[in-house]
Amino acid sequence: MLWFGQRGNKMEQKVVSRIGDMNRRKALLLMQQEDGDVVVVITLDGAPISDFKADREDREAEVEFCTVWPGRGRSQHTRRALLGLIGAMELDNAENPIPLPEPDQR
Repeated sequence: MLWFGQRGNKMEQKVVSRIGDMNRRKALLLMQQEDGDVVVVITLDGAPISDFKADREDREAEVEFCTVWPGRGRSQHTRRALLGLIGAMELDNAENPIPLPEPDQR
C-alpha cells in the first residue's frame, strides 16, 4: 500500500503533523517530498525547533531519509516505516483529533 499521492509518475508532496500527548505545544511533522524522500521535523508552536548553538547549516531539527535513486538513500527500512507512520498519523488525526491550544494556554 502506498501512503503518498501519485499523479502519473510524479508524486505530490504530502505533509502531516501530530501534536504530542504530553505537551500540546510540540508536534511531530512528517513530509514526503515529490521525489519520495521523507523529512522528519519536531515543531514547537507550529514552527520547526532550531538549535541556535549549531552551525548555520545544522540549525533546524530535521532529518531527511532519501529514496535509493536518485536520492542515494541508505535507510530504506527507516524510510518505509516513516511512510507507514504518515498513514498512522493521518488515521489518528481523523479518528482522534487534538485541538491546537489557544495562544494564552501555551
